[in-house]
Amino acid sequence: MPRNVTTQMVAALSAEVVRAAFLVNVQFKNETLYTWGGLGDFTWNGNVYTGVGDFGSVSNIPETSTVESQGVTLTLGGIPATYLGEVIANSQLFNLAQVWLACFDGSMNLVPSPTLMYQGLTDVPKLSDDGQSFSVTLALENVLVDLNRTVERYYTDVDQRANLAPILARLGLPSTTIDTGGQFVVGIQNQIIYWGVTPQSSNNTLS
Repeated sequence: MPRNVTTQMVAALSAEVVRAAFLVNVQFKNETLYTWGGLGDFTWNGNVYTGVGDFGSVSNIPETSTVESQGVTLTLGGIPATYLGEVIANSQLFNLAQVWLACFDGSMNLVPSPTLMYQGLTDVPKLSDDGQSFSVTLALENVLVDLNRTVERYYTDVDQRANLAPILARLGLPSTTIDTGGQFVVGIQNQIIYWGVTPQSSNNTLS
């Protein structure tokens, strides 16, 4: 994916010593979780990121030249077992998750500005519990995965009108615009169409 990388970030990534870390935002049902790959709390963009150190990891972020859905996996371990129920209750499909790449200078000051490396939607989390603590593995799917999902739409007047208002707004048309095309779909199902001249019998009809 194309990325806007600041000149400061390019210089930091090209330096002899690279001080980099991932910043991860994951939406849950009750809150948005902010973590980063260092230690201690770190504030960026008005949000406080909790350092997870070696307890957190991000899988390889793929780069392709084709239009396809590429997933990324986030893992967080060492979570006290007492939080297991809370994680299960607040996990939700299709929430937004972002992975940013941040760089720091020799004094551990943030280099402007972190680069968005991946953005996707959360899938079902996988849990591993040893009785004392547990780990969560969360798969992120690119929004292109929706191209593989079944579209549950119908060629009916009701379904057509359900999304008529936002479509009219997007096209810049008046909200009073009326589209009656869907009203004729039911009649088409029972329509008899004759091929050629009107037959004297029903043997050469198309239905």
